[in-house]
Amino acid sequence: KLLFVCTANKHRSPTAQLMFRDHYGYEALSAGLSPDSQQVVDQELVDWADKVFCFEDRQKKKLKKRTDPRPPLHLR
Repeated sequence: KLLFVCTANKHRSPTAQLMFRDHYGYEALSAGLSPDSQQVVDQELVDWADKVFCFEDRQKKKLKKRTDPRPPLHLR
């Protein structure tokens, strides 16, 4: 289970979700850190994921402050 996180959940993370969803045996979701994101990241999504991928270091830092990331956060 892969979770892709970017700022607004409008371009990068939904694209990654589409690329991995139903491919290679992965389940994939995407979310954003902004309150106006199409899907705002929350603890439930982070807990669902086996791996969480952020696109920028600042996003990784914000996500760590907002959630208790059980799976390792990856910067890609």
